[in-house]
Amino acid sequence: EKDKLKAELASKEQQLSDHVNQLSEIKANILEEKLRKVKSYLVSHVKRRAKRHDSFEELLEGLVPRSGTLFEEDLISLGWFEHGEFTSKGIEVISQMYADICDS
Repeated sequence: EKDKLKAELASKEQQLSDHVNQLSEIKANILEEKLRKVKSYLVSHVKRRAKRHDSFEELLEGLVPRSGTLFEEDLISLGWFEHGEFTSKGIEVISQMYADICDS
């Protein structure tokens, strides 16, 4: 009886572990899709602003999302935006895009 319970517990632990791994993979896929979508939007916006010769500060001001939008949520989930402003990580990513686009 004890061995049967141990085997059942081991089986349940493995099932739980498998579910956790599946959820981690799903979360990674969702973040990857958000990252792709956000970067695509940012690149097009940065290109437009660079053509207009906007300064980096003007570029950032133009990128601040409206509150409650999906874009804002995506930026927050990526750790690039919080409390109504871009985080240092967000500024770093956008700055690199801006430099790459201006150099090309």
